[in-house]
Amino acid sequence: MKDIEIKERIKYVVESQPKRVKDVAKAIGITSAYLSSLITGKQGVSALVYKGLHDFGVNINWLISGEGQPWREDYDAMLLQVTQELQLHKDWLQDKDELIRFYRQENESLKNERPRGILSK
Repeated sequence: MKDIEIKERIKYVVESQPKRVKDVAKAIGITSAYLSSLITGKQGVSALVYKGLHDFGVNINWLISGEGQPWREDYDAMLLQVTQELQLHKDWLQDKDELIRFYRQENESLKNERPRGILSK
């Protein structure tokens, strides 16, 4: 196990994310300064980092040996589930927005109606 190869793999993981370095570090459970020191090779990889990277979806076997794929096999299934949940949430939000528009229109139409009763002219 060569630390130089691990640091390059950690760098790959970070650069493959649309998130900022500090967001990736937070997701892994470390500071951005510590993550930067891992990438530059100034610090070694701790058990906490391995655990955080595993939870983040990284294939630890790949991280250590370079064999296999960068992401865990179950990572794709997890991404699919999250994507589907986000889609459901998005659909719900669109429905909610339509419902709000409907009630606003109804409210406006009620404001425009003349009151009926014995006091109305």
